[in-house]
Order: sequence, then structure tokens, then C-alpha cells
Amino acid sequence: MGYLVLNYKISLLMPTRDRLSVANNFIKTLERTVSVPQKIELIVYIDHDDLESNKLRSDIIPIKKYVGKKLSMGGYNTFLYEKASGDIIMLVNDDISILTLNWDQKIRDIHHKFLDQVYLAFPNDLYKKKRNAAFPIISKKTASCLVRPFPVEYSGGFIDTHLFEIFNRLKVLGFNRIIYLEEIKFEHLHFRTGKSEIDNIYMKRDRFLGDSEFHSLAKLRKKQTQLLHHKITKSKEYLEPIEKGSIQIKNFNSIDIILLYFKDTGLTFNWKIRKITYFLARLFYKKTFNRISDLKI
Repeated sequence: MGYLVLNYKISLLMPTRDRLSVANNFIKTLERTVSVPQKIELIVYIDHDDLESNKLRSDIIPIKKYVGKKLSMGGYNTFLYEKASGDIIMLVNDDISILTLNWDQKIRDIHHKFLDQVYLAFPNDLYKKKRNAAFPIISKKTASCLVRPFPVEYSGGFIDTHLFEIFNRLKVLGFNRIIYLEEIKFEHLHFRTGKSEIDNIYMKRDRFLGDSEFHSLAKLRKKQTQLLHHKITKSKEYLEPIEKGSIQIKNFNSIDIILLYFKDTGLTFNWKIRKITYFLARLFYKKTFNRISDLKI
């Protein structure tokens, strides 16, 4: 590996809350597996009322800690992204165990392969694996091109799915820039896999939160795909700029969901079917869950 490749800096963005022990375990696995620790930065957002998380530390990995008011998940990651100094941006959770030695070298190799630095890479989380871009990795140039890489509208999940769809759209346009790093294992210790106990953070989180946000941001994803396509092809065609203000979130019923994805010519048939099936199932379970809850009152 040449000096230039080794010199690429990786910024890990990690919002955390009330999980000092869990987050410290992640940091320990980070320390054990990284090959060039001075070229890694862990950037952490801590809510102002979470005093315990201020104790996070590492003698090996540079950590930047920021304390502030509670934000949406998109808000947390957008704030941390704006503080990042790395060439490579990666979103991480505090409930991760890194199992692969020298993973950072392999990510730098991927980054070095693309002259335009437009790509989406993601490790094997041993949970969803290649089905979704859990813990997405993009270059800072890609993030800048997207303008709003981690939209603040996302209150919880779906930021990874948002990015994954953008790059699936790009693939339809003839540019496959998705890299699944199966050999790099970032194990997601999610309670649904039986790898951790359910805690207050999981309990307070609405499992079905974010669906309407994802649907409402469909037009944004289309624009972001166009921006990446223009960057790759070096097109000089004028594109309407992306506004930085938040987008109004609308409620979607089953018919709305079917029409939204089925009529979208920028998606593959398989992607359409997967999303329609997935979101209709979530909508059904959400309504059923709420109905059962009402009956118990």
C-alpha cells in the first residue's frame, strides 16, 4: 500500500445515548482491529443530559466529543459530518463489535480505486448483510455532492436505506458503484439477533418510525442520483439545486405506497417489489399493533 493510500483519513460518525458500557466495548474492538489509528477519528454526539457518555475515551483512537440538545438521527449525523475532517465518512452505531483486522486498510483501498470518489461501500453486519447498506461508507466528496447525505428528516432509521436506493438508482443509469465488503465484519449486536439485551434505548424507539419520512424523501433521492450521475459523467447540463431546508413529511396509505414505487421508472422491478412488500407489511403490523394496544387500554 502506497503512502497516498495510507494517508486517507476515515471519520466514524457515532451518535450515542446512555450506553457507556456498550460504546466502550465498540471502542475496544476499534482499538484492537485498526491498522493506522492516527488516521481514524471517532466523532461522537452526546445529548446534554447524558452525563455518563462523557466518560468515553481511548488512548489509541482520536475521539471528538460534542454535547448538545437532542436531535433526529439525521440531525445527529449531519452535525457530525460537518465536523469531520476525513476523506472517508462512515456511519456507525455504538452497538457494534468489529471482528476484522486491518479493516481500515481495505476501505482505503476501495476509496483509492475510484478517481471521482463516487461509491457506496458497506461492511458485513452479520444481520442484514448485503440486503441493506448498514454502516454506509462514502467519500467526503460524495457526501458533498449529495448536499444532504444524511437528511435531518430521518428521526430514526432509514438513512442507510436512503443511500442504498440512491446508488441502486445510479446502477440503473449504468454505473454500479455499490461495494459490499463481505469480508469486513462489523457485527451488529442488535437485540433482535439475540446478541444483546433489550435496553431502554431500544424500548423507547418506535420500530415503525421513519416510513413516511422515507417515502416523502423519494424526490430528494432522485435529485441526489442525478447529481452523482453528473459528477461521474462530468455533464454540464443544468440541474436544479437541492434546497437545504427540511421537506414536509406526509402520511402514506397502502395505495400511496404501491403507486409511489410501482410508477418509479428509476428503480429496478426487484427493488420496487421489495419496497412495496416491505412497507406494506410494516404498515399492516403497525396498524395491527396499535389496534391491539387500544384494545388493552
